[in-house]
Amino acid sequence: TQQGLVNNIEVEIQLSDNTKTKYKGRIFFEMASKDLKHIYHYIAYNTFEQGWDANGIFEDIRKRYEITDKDTIVKENSLSKLRKSYQFFFNKHDSIIGHYFRHLYHMLMYLKETETSDKSAMDTKRIYANYANFIQSQMSSSELFLLFYNCTCFPKMKELVEYYDLLENLPKEDLIEESHQSFYGKELKSRDEIFTLHVELSKNFSK
Repeated sequence: TQQGLVNNIEVEIQLSDNTKTKYKGRIFFEMASKDLKHIYHYIAYNTFEQGWDANGIFEDIRKRYEITDKDTIVKENSLSKLRKSYQFFFNKHDSIIGHYFRHLYHMLMYLKETETSDKSAMDTKRIYANYANFIQSQMSSSELFLLFYNCTCFPKMKELVEYYDLLENLPKEDLIEESHQSFYGKELKSRDEIFTLHVELSKNFSK
């Protein structure tokens, strides 16, 4: 069902030059992740991210999310900047992102409640963690990225994501800023550390 939600996504975005582009399925999450990064740099620094193609993109973001210079909070702390950035992003895509994350939340909540009441297994937590791993394995890097920032605004989701370590495969380099990992209850690994861990796991599995 969760994959069905992703596959059925189709969003048409109007750009500043009045052209329109459609984003479907996981391509939407890739676009959305880039947008959130751009929104954050505007909200946090009142400028565009270094390396942007400033011709058109900057105005696209401002118009698409209805952000003005008055919305920037340069002097606020990083968490406030993140939450405000995510609020702009979420409000625009609530019909998609809201539905997607609510469904994910209820799946994890169902796992946790069932795990708590399940007295039949010796290693219950490991068994239900494996179920959560199946969910994680279906999520793209962009989905994990957005989940991380969703957690900064929704504590109940954050609690479940941390409990099942759903972001263990999100490299800290993929965050908007690596310092943001301090807002998560577990330390994220580097891309090299994740790769090494997967190699070791594959060796153990093949024995």
